[in-house]
Amino acid sequence: MRVLLLFLLFNCLIGFNCSNKLNNIDKVNRIEVSLEIEGVQVPTDCKKYSLQFIYGNTELSGVLDGCYLLIPEFSNKTKTVTVLFQYQEFKLEFQNLDVKWLKEDLKWNFKIDYPPFDEMNNATLQDQNPIEIHYLQFLPEDGQAIEIINPVYKK
Repeated sequence: MRVLLLFLLFNCLIGFNCSNKLNNIDKVNRIEVSLEIEGVQVPTDCKKYSLQFIYGNTELSGVLDGCYLLIPEFSNKTKTVTVLFQYQEFKLEFQNLDVKWLKEDLKWNFKIDYPPFDEMNNATLQDQNPIEIHYLQFLPEDGQAIEIINPVYKK
């Protein structure tokens, strides 16, 4: 009887350790992705998101698992990439992003704002009159966020 209990206890401990390792791997390799329009989080089926990574003549698709992005592998020579995000009619493009930022354990929040813009954006854009502003926010659990701002103008 003791042998059976020890066997069961041992198997439970091994199973616990293995599942913890798998959960840690998932957390490190998966990046949560969200979309915000005019300050409102868009509740959506994230399967409708499309993410592309472009560098040189290479274009890679990001793989989405629910609202989590699995970052593709880039060549060791790649320093910057262009990220294309699409959801329905919304298309956001961010050029020359440092590959190091993409590999950090940060939540990605894509954001779209329309005029009138807040005072900070008006001062930054110096009356250039964009029709909308696209943002890519890299949000850590703790600490300072990184925000890429991309004004969009009439063509």
